[in-house]
Amino acid sequence: MMLTGDSEQVTKAVAAELGLDDYFAEVLPDQKAAKIREVKQCGLSVAMVGDGVNDAPALVEAA
Repeated sequence: MMLTGDSEQVTKAVAAELGLDDYFAEVLPDQKAAKIREVKQCGLSVAMVGDGVNDAPALVEAA
């Protein structure tokens, strides 16, 4: 599964290339932490890579 702020079209192509079953596209920085909480509540592990200060809340949530 992948969560990204990238467009639906780009995300779908990358997910297909990587063989991912599911993805969340066009997620705004302030929505990422909530999505990570949702995924963790399903019992899944999360790895987060961020490229900006706006990703800090999601990085904390993924820890």
